[in-house]
Amino acid sequence: MFGEPFKNTKCFPYVKLNDCSVKIQIGPFGLQLHKSDYLIDGIPLINPMHIVDRKIKPDFEFSISNEKYESLPNYHLKTGDIIMGRRGEMGRCGLITEEENGWFCGTGNLFIRPRKDLNPVYILYVLSGENAVKYLENEAIGITMKNLNKKIIQNIKFGLPPIELQNDFAGIIKHIETQKQLACQSLQKSEELFQSLLQRAFRPAN
Repeated sequence: MFGEPFKNTKCFPYVKLNDCSVKIQIGPFGLQLHKSDYLIDGIPLINPMHIVDRKIKPDFEFSISNEKYESLPNYHLKTGDIIMGRRGEMGRCGLITEEENGWFCGTGNLFIRPRKDLNPVYILYVLSGENAVKYLENEAIGITMKNLNKKIIQNIKFGLPPIELQNDFAGIIKHIETQKQLACQSLQKSEELFQSLLQRAFRPAN
């Protein structure tokens, strides 16, 4: 459907992620948020371990008080944001849905807030794709543990198809996810079905 977005094989307009975003924010540093600030059943925060298969899997023992939350407004998440692990495993991304609206970006993450005229599902799959992972691994800095900084994320380039195609893609993904939930009893079986349906959905017409 899109070829390879990083190589832009379909020759869509080639853009930087910074130009597609209204906000790119690195999570709070240690001086702003300490482990001692964590409590149970407060406002959930999202660390890299809470991002699994492009979805948010919260642990409500990792949460913060309303007071701490209000003191750090730059890290409040909104529906449509894409949250990404910035250290360790590259390409670990998730989409903030209505369910996670208002949660908190944890220390090991960053988040991207796409422009309103773009579909965040398309951006999510670009940033978590195989070539994106390779790019991020090459660009990440650090010796003991690789890290991403804001400049690396801002300079990511990819092909940007028309919004109609982005929306078509998001609709297909939603349909596939619904079929996964109805047809599968285990995560392993659902992942196998997802990959099969993706190949069929985007196979060029004869």
